[in-house]
Amino acid sequence: VALACDEGSGQVAADGSGSGNHARLGSSTASDASDPAWVAGVTGFALQFDGTNDYLEIADSPTLDMAGSFTVEAWVRYTGGTGTIVNKGSTSARTYRVQVTGGGDVEFFWETSSGSDRLVTAAGAITDAAWHHVACVYDQAASQNRVYVDGGLAASAGATGTPATNSKVLHLGARYSSSLKDFLAGALHGVRIT
Repeated sequence: VALACDEGSGQVAADGSGSGNHARLGSSTASDASDPAWVAGVTGFALQFDGTNDYLEIADSPTLDMAGSFTVEAWVRYTGGTGTIVNKGSTSARTYRVQVTGGGDVEFFWETSSGSDRLVTAAGAITDAAWHHVACVYDQAASQNRVYVDGGLAASAGATGTPATNSKVLHLGARYSSSLKDFLAGALHGVRIT
C-alpha cells in the first residue's frame, strides 16, 4: 500500500504501489459524514480526521497480509485522544495496528498466526500537533519490533513469529472491535505498508 493522500478531492485515496489497494473515504462511494476532509499536507494534500467518525477503508486483499518482516509508516499530525492510524482486522483476528494514545504514546501491535500478541510502545513520542513521520517495523530476522519517530528510534522490543492473516478490511483513522472505534483526531499523509 502506498497512499499519498494527495488527491485533494474526491472519494478515493489511490494506491500508488501497483497493488490496487485504493482507499475509499467514509462509509460509501458517495460523500457522507464519515469522510475525512482534504487539507494541506506535508507537501500537497492530506486527509484530516475529526476524531468522531471519519475513516478510510481498503477492501481485503492478500497483499495486505504479511508473511514475515513488514513496515507500516505514515506522516501524522495528531491533535489528541486515542486515535488509530492503521488497523487490519478485529479483536482476536488482528493482523496489525498502529495508534496514538491520549498520552502521545505510539503503539505498534500485531498478532501472530498462533494467536500471540506482539506490542511495542514508544512512550510520549508525539506531544504536539506538528507533522511527525511514524514508522513501525517488524524485523523477523532480528526478532524485533521497532518504532521510529521522525527518523529516530523511539522504542524497540523482542518479537518473533509469523504475522496472522485474515479476511477483514483495512481501516485508516479507526479500528474495528465489534464496531468502529478509536477514531483519529488529526491528519494523515503518505501512508505506506510494505
